[in-house]
Amino acid sequence: MPKKILIVDNEEDLRDFLVRLLERNYDTLSAKDGSEALNISRENPDLSLILMDTDMPNLNGDEVCKILRKEGCNIPIIGMSGHYDNKERWQQAESNDFIEKPFSNSSISEKVKAYLGE
Repeated sequence: MPKKILIVDNEEDLRDFLVRLLERNYDTLSAKDGSEALNISRENPDLSLILMDTDMPNLNGDEVCKILRKEGCNIPIIGMSGHYDNKERWQQAESNDFIEKPFSNSSISEKVKAYLGE
């Protein structure tokens, strides 16, 4: 059974790109904002990984991460941002990792594989 990844980004083009890149090897779900990400995460306890943008409408990614951690969620969460200074926000939110945009296909693929134990 393929592992399931949630991709969260308010930029539709990037979200679609990541879905296309990862759906070859994984089941993918996507969300356009933090509120939707929170709902999908709660409804899918079988998620293996979450890739989440920082600045989004409704709830920022690091805020979603904090909420999920307080609820006992242990799913690996990788924060994504075009601003390296957001790395600290993700560390405070207890994310597992951070990747700066733009990223290459290989760098995101390698990070995903590492977190999924492949």
